[in-house]
Amino acid sequence: MAGVGDRLGPLILAEIGDIRRFHSGKALNAYAGNDPPPYQSGTFENYNRHISKRGNAALRKYCFEVMQALKLTRPQDDPVYLFLLKKEQEGNRIT
Repeated sequence: MAGVGDRLGPLILAEIGDIRRFHSGKALNAYAGNDPPPYQSGTFENYNRHISKRGNAALRKYCFEVMQALKLTRPQDDPVYLFLLKKEQEGNRIT
């Protein structure tokens, strides 16, 4: 994956540990603390929320560094970079 090199790759793998303990990508995202916490009251549901920051701070930092590297190198054929561009066009601020 673009943005993950010789330094960040081993750090991310060390923070994740055994990947088999996560049943989905959403579970891994929650472990990193990048997921927004639910907010609802009665029939009201808010979808414009910030990340929870309850997970692994080091893993969250490494993911941020990967996104920064992707934004600097701009690999046009990388699916993660294309997803990042799509989310920014929707109005979501990634970094």
